[in-house]
Amino acid sequence: MKRTITIAIIIFFIILFSILSLVSINKSKHYVFDQLDKIEISISNNDFDKAFKQAENLNLYWDKKSKIFSSYIEHDNIEKTTEHITLLIKSISLNDNINSILEIENVKFYINLIYESELPMVGNIL
Repeated sequence: MKRTITIAIIIFFIILFSILSLVSINKSKHYVFDQLDKIEISISNNDFDKAFKQAENLNLYWDKKSKIFSSYIEHDNIEKTTEHITLLIKSISLNDNINSILEIENVKFYINLIYESELPMVGNIL
């Protein structure tokens, strides 16, 4: 009986941690997407100074989150997201509309990939 209760408690905490991590990832995903949309608007208005500042703020936010996420998310996706945010900042600093928009789409892709890869699937549970 004691063993059953211990197993139930462990399973409860595993499920709780999974839910909390998904909520955190989803919240970060929406924040990053909002920031990327603002950056895209600034780029389309040819306001590269504003876009650069927004991208720098996004980079600071992502640096903080990536340190936390790296404890339970596949490192490859985090590193690729970081790489594309860096390329986004470089493209904006060069006033390159096309590559900036391309890097925004790349960041969105990898953020979505991080979220989708953390969703529980029946195959992962069984």
